[in-house]
Amino acid sequence: EDEDEHHHKRLKKPRSNSNDSTASSGSTCCMKCQSMDKKSKKCPLLDLPHDIQINFLSYLHPRDILTFSCVDRQTHDMIHGGEEKKIPKEEKDNNGGGVSSLLWYHLFMRDYALVLHQWKYGVEAVNRSRHSNQPWNCPAPIASLLNYQYNPNYHHPSKYTDSKPSGPSMKEFYLKFTQTWLNYSIAGRTQNPTLVSIHGHVFDMTSFLDEHPGSPETIIMSGGGRDATSFFESVGHSKKARGLALDRLVEVVDQTCCGDGNGGEFSDWTEEGDDWIGSCGLICATDTATSNANTNANATRRNNLKQVGNVLPRRRSKPRTPGTLQTVRKQVQEEEEEALLELRRQVTTEMAKKGEMDIIGNVNVYFDPLCYAWKGWYINLDFEPVFVQRKNG
Repeated sequence: EDEDEHHHKRLKKPRSNSNDSTASSGSTCCMKCQSMDKKSKKCPLLDLPHDIQINFLSYLHPRDILTFSCVDRQTHDMIHGGEEKKIPKEEKDNNGGGVSSLLWYHLFMRDYALVLHQWKYGVEAVNRSRHSNQPWNCPAPIASLLNYQYNPNYHHPSKYTDSKPSGPSMKEFYLKFTQTWLNYSIAGRTQNPTLVSIHGHVFDMTSFLDEHPGSPETIIMSGGGRDATSFFESVGHSKKARGLALDRLVEVVDQTCCGDGNGGEFSDWTEEGDDWIGSCGLICATDTATSNANTNANATRRNNLKQVGNVLPRRRSKPRTPGTLQTVRKQVQEEEEEALLELRRQVTTEMAKKGEMDIIGNVNVYFDPLCYAWKGWYINLDFEPVFVQRKNG
């Protein structure tokens, strides 16, 4: 500091004989000051070690992290992955990328990892992807987490390099997973168990089929293995029925689809003056791995749901959607519509060739985040799910 002060004092002293060398010295001096000013305006987070940067950002909501990336170019590159272009390919393959990949992998482990390697039905969905004839195309850290080994004999010139997929970044994987995990994990779950999605959450209707005022077939055909929010709200359910669903049937809760606990609609959009802070991530309302006969499942649900707001709206309302970037949500909707039309046409053509229509209802689609591809399923005449893949991608 003394040197800098002395440096500025010398700069202010008048000089009687100014020449080119003096001007050059003064110019160099001013450039030094500007460099110091620019350095002082740099985001302090960037001066910290990478592990501390990730630890700091892991306390934030993804929405706030994306907002924080607007501070400057270096912060933008750190969060969105611009700095990873400078990392050698060998280091990317071994470590899964740079700071951005590590950050979004940490967020994924915090918010969504349990649905893939702890929740029993999510684990079964992963096994379905593992045994499909389509290779995985997810980020390397996710494949490593799920103990997946890439097939060294498989090579796709347009998508693969050195037997490893050049698929999505961890940030892209995270944001798209927020929109697609639900249909992926419950696809085809029409019987034993009968899983349905209502307002972004998973409910296990198996034990309630015979008690439901409507027939069991109504639940199976109108919501089994897919989103049933529109059907649920069109019929109309009382507060008592909604309370029963939370007390006995809820399996997994998406906190981005929960209310604020004070009558508000969503955690993302609260009224001014409300002290509710929006949350993110999934919560398993019951034991995550296997059911325990010695555990009171209803008490476990009530205890696990104390930390969230209104899981279901108290009255009839529009469907809730997971919080993510609008561009990601729109992209997923467009891809889903395209895949739905293509798969329905594909299944109809194949059955027409066989001369039999072995299908009840319509074809449903879901996005496989591990293979990173849209797939479909339908119920055959034996009330069993049949899974299909798109022939073109």
